[in-house]
Amino acid sequence: LEAALAYEQFAKLHPKNAKVDYAMFRIGESYWQESPEEVDREQDYTKKAVYEWGKLIEQKPDSKFSKQAADLVKVGKRRIAESIEFIADFYCKLEIYHACAYRFIQLADEFAEYTDLRRKALTKAADSLDKLADAKEKDPTSDKNLYFASLSAQDMRARAANFRRLLGDLKP
Repeated sequence: LEAALAYEQFAKLHPKNAKVDYAMFRIGESYWQESPEEVDREQDYTKKAVYEWGKLIEQKPDSKFSKQAADLVKVGKRRIAESIEFIADFYCKLEIYHACAYRFIQLADEFAEYTDLRRKALTKAADSLDKLADAKEKDPTSDKNLYFASLSAQDMRARAANFRRLLGDLKP
């Protein structure tokens, strides 16, 4: 983390230096070294690394470090997506369906490029919304519907049906 700060300081003070692309790459790499490979761990450093490499790719697309950064961004984004999937599965296992649906919707929206994860996310989000709709019909004032409290049971079922339609549009 100290290295990341030092490279950030260099890049900030010397934005036109010929080696600023190297410093930008190393910022991401410094965060990457702190990030866990296990998807059941917090991925804040992975997110920081992906963000920093994204800046490098955008600002210095012709840099020799941009290709390597792009490859690592792919690995990092997949790891972040799998981490969200892990958290969502945990909530589903505990039958906390509002959190399960919320996380799977997040996964489907933010990581649509991973068709396998999107397919699972849309399926699980739809199933969770249906369970929330059932619960809302039984007890409309229940706090088991925290994230979707403003939606009626009918609205939740409509969203679930829409997710299932989206599933039909996905290529195998």
